[in-house]
Amino acid sequence: DVFDCATLTAGDECSDAQVIAEGITEFNTFYMTPSSPQPNEEMCIDSNLNWGNSPDVWFAFTPETNGYYRFSTCDQNSFDTSMVLYKDSCGGQIACNGDSSSEDEEKGCQLYYSSIQHNLSSQSEYYIRIGGWQGEAGQGTLSITLLPDPIPGACCFEDGNCLDTLIIDECQNFGGVFQGEETECDFGLCQLITTDECSIAEQIFIGTSSFN
Repeated sequence: DVFDCATLTAGDECSDAQVIAEGITEFNTFYMTPSSPQPNEEMCIDSNLNWGNSPDVWFAFTPETNGYYRFSTCDQNSFDTSMVLYKDSCGGQIACNGDSSSEDEEKGCQLYYSSIQHNLSSQSEYYIRIGGWQGEAGQGTLSITLLPDPIPGACCFEDGNCLDTLIIDECQNFGGVFQGEETECDFGLCQLITTDECSIAEQIFIGTSSFN
């Protein structure tokens, strides 16, 4: 029998990204090499991306319709993944995630998995790059799902102002804090943020103090 070893490393670089569609795709990074440059972790600094010169695999995806899509490595038999999303080119990073923070998003996942939800444009090409936390490698599955349109809500800003009818991505892009779907601006909802840094810490005393 003849075995083509190149099949083990398909998608090792962005230039050789595997073309995939909605649904579930299996991957294996054991035979992959680290790609360069490493992702910009500033886009997801609080999600434990911790790329660490990780072996990675690349996929190419072109959505058929506009909408919000979820890219997820939820798989209880998989490892601690890290994921990056690019648009139009191998250097056009638009999102990244190390550990998903949405506990009710999916069920039956490993302890630490990656998930990115993003608004995509039809017929544009996107690249998904999957590696591991601190350079881990392993096997897993990538699922791509078209989600229902997000529901607007209230968005709070550091100066205490509030805007209604923004979806979560719009709110975050404007530098606000999304209050949840179907929420509305009301008196006192957006308290002026005065203690966001140690340098402007609020003086408190013995007793009870509220925080948000």
